[in-house]
This record gives sequence, structure tokens and C-alpha cells, in this order.
Amino acid sequence: KKKKKKVELELIDAVAATLNNPLDMALSHDYKYLYALASGHTTDGGQPQIHVYETDCDCSLVEVQNITDGLPTEVDRNSTDNVVNGVVGLAQWYSLPSLFD
Repeated sequence: KKKKKKVELELIDAVAATLNNPLDMALSHDYKYLYALASGHTTDGGQPQIHVYETDCDCSLVEVQNITDGLPTEVDRNSTDNVVNGVVGLAQWYSLPSLFD
């Protein structure tokens, strides 16, 4: 019978990031960036935000950008016929090399 090796994990920081109602996350195709979408529903005036983090080999994250341009606020979204539309997730598009090149 083999002896099981004991593995220990150390929590470096209990809070990696503080986001206002996070909805979705996605990694870049090269795994260098993590994109996190927050709805902004409870604060920030209902302004959704995409937080961009640079990843590191020690599993740490460094916020490098915060995107709000082009994302409508809750006030903007509710102003048309009382229909609430808004951000619901992240989508990624990758340009793949052509098979015919």
C-alpha cells in the first residue's frame, strides 16, 4: 500500500478582487489576461465594468485596465419602454489562421 503524500496549500490573500456583482470571467487565449465582468448593480451608479487583470506564474493578479466605455448604465438601459437590457456575459472571438493560406 502506497503512502499518500500530504499536500498543503497556503492562502495568500482572502480577497483576490472586489467586484460589484461579478457576472462572468474569461481568460485570454494566451492565458496572460483574465477579464471579469461586473454588473455594477448595487453601487457605481449601475455602471457595468470589465476589469482586466494580468496573470502571473505565482497565480497573482494585477489589475491593468478597467473598461466602462460603451457599456450602458442601468439608468440608460431602463429609459426605453421600461425594458431592462444590459450586460449578461463575456464573449471572445479569436482569429484563427486560414486553412487555405
